[in-house]
Amino acid sequence: MERGQSRGSVGAANRPPGSDFFLIYVRRVPGGRRRAIARIQGFSKRAPRVDLRRPAVLVDSEGNVRDVTILDVSNGGIRLDLSESLRIGEFVTVRVDRNVSFAVQIRWILGNEAGGAFLTPANHPDWT
Repeated sequence: MERGQSRGSVGAANRPPGSDFFLIYVRRVPGGRRRAIARIQGFSKRAPRVDLRRPAVLVDSEGNVRDVTILDVSNGGIRLDLSESLRIGEFVTVRVDRNVSFAVQIRWILGNEAGGAFLTPANHPDWT
């Protein structure tokens, strides 16, 4: 392969209709060995989010129960609004209804918001 060629491309013909996605690539900066990371139109593995703004109950790893608000949800995870802090990596249970709960691992925390990944498949269309 010659310099400047790519092994393949993600073109408009390869993406699903109506999708916006990005591809991260690394390139050499002219005049040096440093590399720059840039975002170009391409692919992102982020799943579509569903805005819920729904109250729920969170049970943390120590068994403490607290009220939270589910801000949005996707097939892979959940974003919560909470008043008390959690720890990144903590395993919690989010209870949506009396009989509907999901195991979640907290992946990020920013201010009063936290994001988590579902540990089991979640059927979030039933929550609306």
